[in-house]
Amino acid sequence: MGKIALVSSQVTLDGTTCPPTGATIVDFVGYGTTANCAETANAPAPANNQSSIQRTLTETDTNNNSADFRSGTPTPQAAGTTAGATINGRITDQRGRGLKHIVVMLAGGALEEPIYATTSAFGYYRFEDVLAGNTYILTAFSKSYVFDQSSLVINLNNDFSDADFVGQLRFSVSKGQ
Repeated sequence: MGKIALVSSQVTLDGTTCPPTGATIVDFVGYGTTANCAETANAPAPANNQSSIQRTLTETDTNNNSADFRSGTPTPQAAGTTAGATINGRITDQRGRGLKHIVVMLAGGALEEPIYATTSAFGYYRFEDVLAGNTYILTAFSKSYVFDQSSLVINLNNDFSDADFVGQLRFSVSKGQ
């Protein structure tokens, strides 16, 4: 149980205002049921001494600690390293032929906004330098095709291959009709 203030200068906080205010306050979190100060409502306490408090997947500041933070497993990273991983896959039709110009969206995890890739002439796509230790969602989009599975959830710890989708034509016309 505690309180943490993220500030933009080395000005000492007086502790009389809850939550603290001023130009130097970037964000503030009170966590645990006994924290005596929080933005709207307390964030959850860490589950045990091997857990942490983390931003929710939305990573937006609603000024409500109970909505903005969650208890989770720490994912420490060495300072100054990029820890970038690669996600790649292929999009094919039901016969195994690569589908070109299919848009694939990567969202969630450490991304502030989704990023996109387009398949090559043989159906391959790739995302590079994606921050490991996060959960991401891959979604395939096409006007002409529907996919057996429209989204994949990936817990990315290392490079991830075979994030594949199989598509079939959205509209097919039978011969003889």
